[in-house]
Amino acid sequence: TPSGFKLLAHSKRSIQEIFVVVTESKKEEVKNELKIAKGLF
Repeated sequence: TPSGFKLLAHSKRSIQEIFVVVTESKKEEVKNELKIAKGLF
């Protein structure tokens, strides 16, 4: 059905957006960990 297809496309986009957000927050975490590591050495 067209509505089912729309829903699928929408959920796919939402998953991508969530993935991007998670990736960005992981990058920030890694940056912070590197700063802490540099501070220790």
